Amino acid sequence: MKVKKIPQRSCIGCGTKKDKKDLIRIVRTPDGDIVLDRTGKKAGRGAYVCDDPSCIQKAFASKSLERAFDIPVSKECKDALLEELKKYDCVVLSDIGANTLLLPTATFARSEKMPDRTKVIRDYVLDGGALLMVGGYLTFSGVDAKGEWHDAAVQEVLPVEVLTVDDRMEHCDGVIPVIVKEHEALAGLPKEFPNVLGYNKTIAKPEADVVATVEGDPFIAFADYGKGRSGVFTSDFAPHWAPPEFCEWEKYNQLFKGIIDYLTK
Repeated sequence: MKVKKIPQRSCIGCGTKKDKKDLIRIVRTPDGDIVLDRTGKKAGRGAYVCDDPSCIQKAFASKSLERAFDIPVSKECKDALLEELKKYDCVVLSDIGANTLLLPTATFARSEKMPDRTKVIRDYVLDGGALLMVGGYLTFSGVDAKGEWHDAAVQEVLPVEVLTVDDRMEHCDGVIPVIVKEHEALAGLPKEFPNVLGYNKTIAKPEADVVATVEGDPFIAFADYGKGRSGVFTSDFAPHWAPPEFCEWEKYNQLFKGIIDYLTK
């Protein structure tokens, strides 16, 4: 059977060769504009860069972007490209293990050095971004401690300590999360939430603002780090830990809108 070849390109910032799909294309359009092309399909002459602001900055400093397009690149264009990379208001990690970010295909399959994306997320928060970690079988510590978040850089900007052992607290009979502190993120919500069927056990850090608990453990907590802010919701927001009575709760949308609005304010 013929093996399909995966196209590769080199980042014009750091010079690392990666699968094309793992890079962002910068394109000079037929009108002469230079824009980010996340689809990879825009017409025009293209160059590739890692999804990391530091690589775009390196491309500017070395003038490799200008050489790629044979034209001077204005400061306004540079600023616009950097802002495009920072356009995300909040990163949500839900039921995803740290190894998904620590072992990109290029590293796992070809032993190539790649940026540590857990460090990128940490630095994104410190620079003003927002982060929410939602519970599940692979977030926090997770099943058989396979989540591995306790050793990842993201742990540095979470309001809770991730356990080094299996942290799942299964409650097939249901447990009720309870608001323990008035907070703008939870304004207008009843003190008790509908039942959940499990959660990830964590330990609140000294700086954590724990606003809801379940069985005495953190359920919703926030903290500020650098210029940014992070939060945790230690159960899942979908089955199986979140049963129909929770997912179909009339306050469900209000709950998560309040959390995201607070993290990104």
